[in-house]
Amino acid sequence: MRRTSASPLSPPYPLERACLFSFWRKCCIFVFHLLEINFHRFQSKMDLLDFVRQSKTLYDAQLTTKIKVIGVIGKDHPDHGKGDNINSYLRENVFSVASSEEETCSIRAHYSTDEQILFLVMNGVSDVANLRKSLKKCSTNYFEAIAESELQEIRMLHFLFISCHFIIIFEQTSRIDVEFLRLLRRVNASRMRYRKQVNQRLVADGLRTVQFNNRILSPNDGEGRMVVPRVLLAFEKNNIRQDVNTVKKRELYEKLEKNLDSQFTDLLKNFELIDSGSSSLCQLNETIPCVHLLNPKIIRRDIVTEMFENLMAEVDNTKPPGNLQLASNNSFVKFLEDNFRSEKNEITLENVIELMKTLQCILDGSLEEKEKEITVMQDFLAQLRQDNLFEAKRMYTNDTSEGRRGFTDLEPVKIRTKEEHMRRFNDATHFIESVVGINSKEILAEMQATCNDLWHSDMRACESISMMGHPCVKKVHPTYGDQTAPESRWTPHDAANTLVSTCVCGRKQLIRQEPFSVKEANFDFYEHPDFQCCKRLWRFQFQLYREDGEDEIMWADRESNSLRAAKKMAQQEDELAEVIDELDIPESLQGSLSPEESSQSDEDVRIEMASSADSSDSEMIGPSSRHQALMGSPSKTERELAVEHAKRILKLENTGKSEDFILGVPNSLTAGKLPIFPSFYLTALGDASMYNHGSGLKNQPNFKIGGDYLTPTVVFLDSAQRATLGDVLKSELPIRRPCTCRKPPLKSAQLQKIHVVTPKAPVHITLDPKIVIPGHEGVYGTGQEPLELHHSKYYILHLPAVYSGPSGTWIPEDYNPNREGKLMGGALKIVYKPVFSFRW
Repeated sequence: MRRTSASPLSPPYPLERACLFSFWRKCCIFVFHLLEINFHRFQSKMDLLDFVRQSKTLYDAQLTTKIKVIGVIGKDHPDHGKGDNINSYLRENVFSVASSEEETCSIRAHYSTDEQILFLVMNGVSDVANLRKSLKKCSTNYFEAIAESELQEIRMLHFLFISCHFIIIFEQTSRIDVEFLRLLRRVNASRMRYRKQVNQRLVADGLRTVQFNNRILSPNDGEGRMVVPRVLLAFEKNNIRQDVNTVKKRELYEKLEKNLDSQFTDLLKNFELIDSGSSSLCQLNETIPCVHLLNPKIIRRDIVTEMFENLMAEVDNTKPPGNLQLASNNSFVKFLEDNFRSEKNEITLENVIELMKTLQCILDGSLEEKEKEITVMQDFLAQLRQDNLFEAKRMYTNDTSEGRRGFTDLEPVKIRTKEEHMRRFNDATHFIESVVGINSKEILAEMQATCNDLWHSDMRACESISMMGHPCVKKVHPTYGDQTAPESRWTPHDAANTLVSTCVCGRKQLIRQEPFSVKEANFDFYEHPDFQCCKRLWRFQFQLYREDGEDEIMWADRESNSLRAAKKMAQQEDELAEVIDELDIPESLQGSLSPEESSQSDEDVRIEMASSADSSDSEMIGPSSRHQALMGSPSKTERELAVEHAKRILKLENTGKSEDFILGVPNSLTAGKLPIFPSFYLTALGDASMYNHGSGLKNQPNFKIGGDYLTPTVVFLDSAQRATLGDVLKSELPIRRPCTCRKPPLKSAQLQKIHVVTPKAPVHITLDPKIVIPGHEGVYGTGQEPLELHHSKYYILHLPAVYSGPSGTWIPEDYNPNREGKLMGGALKIVYKPVFSFRW
């Protein structure tokens, strides 16, 4: 019947429908049959552990068959896997690209009964399935998952390289992966580390006596392996042009394979993987090439097309049904067969199964115990961690040096106060929190602990506060009296700041370091050997604390030296000696007078309260070191004196006498106790004629123009009435007030000296300063009876530079516009004392 024209939508004739129905029925039968065949074949490709468990049952008839064990390693890509090349060799679709999580970081086993070969295909870290699984894991981060995979990969490679006759490495690129060779070197190190334990397992299971192949192992019984495998390398990509004719292409293939073979051999030697005796991980065949270039055009396959080609072949009865044939790369098959046939099968399938059982200890990590392998990813994470810690420490130490990358390599660059430490510490903490996403809490804790340890051990500033309110800038150190350190390590504090201070008599100035103790502030500086001007003057001897049987304290020599100087000057100056004899002045009030002094009116008592402020405009002696400052002392250095004082205080405290004396300025709250050192000085410059109201004070630096005059107070004899100016004696004066200098920075001046010129008159003059400090309880004073002044003398009462008592230390501020503290009125008292018989 001929077919007439019909529309495109017209139904086909009944015969055509019958043919089409028959075709689809056969397709369904074929697909079902194909699925059945592949189901059976996929059952033969199983996880290594399952293979060990089931192989004796599945291959009961083959247990005595002598076989070879072939390991396959390489990378899988989404469209092509390393197992495809083995499928091409077997002409069976056994190994496919790993797509499930169960096939990641595992070894798949397939025993080919036709070839009598056990194939072990390893799915490693770089396979796409494992990368996908690592990204999806929620229990840990990606890098930790990769690190775990790398550790498992080292175990699997260790397993393969001690149990396989051949190892086939498939390289997806056209170049040798040097990084993979580094991995193999680490595998070899792991093999060497655990070879004794593995060998013990092999001996215990009776496998060391089994002949594994016809290659002889090293006589070393502790190698911990059954075989030294031969390595084959197959490149799945090459740069040979496809339009080259077949003869030329084969010539290029052979030339490129020969060059790659030489390179691969050299690299294996350089990495000490071959030709190293028992330390070799693998070996190469001396006559057969170990490198092969695959033809990508042949390797690429379309499974669906192949299925339908086989279907049509079955319909045409050109191939027997159920026998699925795949495309084959004949050159690659020949390459494998040449190598596999180079040695005979020696070990039976049963012995191989027993060997796999024994070597499970490598795969499960039980050999490692406490010691674990360090993977590449773990190395990367450790290096990243160290880099972050290095940068955090650089920010903390403010180190800008380059070239030092270890976290413990940096040296501290500066001593830090607690405030600076916390500021830098917070910066480093913020940096770690902003850049670290893996184990941030652990790294943050390590960084913080390291910075804290560094600060406490190497960078922490002493920060002891000076009497001027500034911290010590030295590294934490033991100072005088520190019982936790030996005496040889005692060092003084240093605030890195200086002051200009005047001597007791007011003639000279020196630059001094900020004091850190009341003794240093109120006494030590004024005993400076450069103050020669004060050494020849009379000085009142205040009562100081001393124990029973203790020799005269060291300050007693000051008075004897002054008296010797006065006597020497008296001998040289006859006129002055006659005046002293005529006046019959007591020895305790004798002083040295200048022959140039002239007499003046005796009716006036002149008083001045002079405020001493820091200045750098006047002439002064330049700064000198502590050691140089003591060059004038022929016996003991300043350090020795400081050590002696500290040891004396410790001795008194240890004997329970700390409550018997005071280390500060005498206070009404400490009445009945004597100080260890004087804080007040009373010095007589000489005769009253030294002061002339016409010329003012002489040899006194830093007085304002017009301000260097004393205030006279008139007292009428034989009368209780006093002049109005006498009220100044009852007035209170501030201890601190704003300095009159306008040159920035502004300063606060402190009352330091009281000048008193007594008349040659029948009066009784006493000096008893009472000082009130804001915020301090009690009243400061000399701690003694009022000081009696002799007539016709020029006195200077030097007040403490620092006030310290039961309420603490009065630390000066940088500048305060208000007046603070007060010298109570009545400090100077003048009482008429009639004299009935007095020798002038």
